[in-house]
Amino acid sequence: MLPTEDTLRTLLSTRTRKSVTPWTKDRTTGRKRRIYSLTGTITLKELYRVSPSFREAAGNAALGTSEVTWTYMYDDRGWPYRIFWGFDAHPRPEVRGLGDDRIPQARLATQYRNWDKPMTIKAPEARPGQGLAVDDLADVLSAPERRE
Repeated sequence: MLPTEDTLRTLLSTRTRKSVTPWTKDRTTGRKRRIYSLTGTITLKELYRVSPSFREAAGNAALGTSEVTWTYMYDDRGWPYRIFWGFDAHPRPEVRGLGDDRIPQARLATQYRNWDKPMTIKAPEARPGQGLAVDDLADVLSAPERRE
């Protein structure tokens, strides 16, 4: 499911930083380019409110007060280059070694390359109301430490 206009508008309204790289030569295509970055933070509750796909993935998990940090990178043509998001999955343990086996952070990045070559991408078949095929994300979101 593609993000809705409301989801994108809300994400962009949380932008806290904008940066740009110097002109560089792309090692794959040889084209000179610049990469622009937008970075922001949104709470999981706000993302749940504005994003139908996140609501489907999270199900009825308790979202607590956690925040998602996101970065959207695009080139001088306005084409997407990289999208990153991440959040702390669990609070850091106060005692070293206690809870070290838990996944402390969730991170995901998608890089887009070779826009000049045509390709077809088929979306996975949607199963409304089913949530994720695995419960890892739901487990992370519903961790007791995340509840208010």
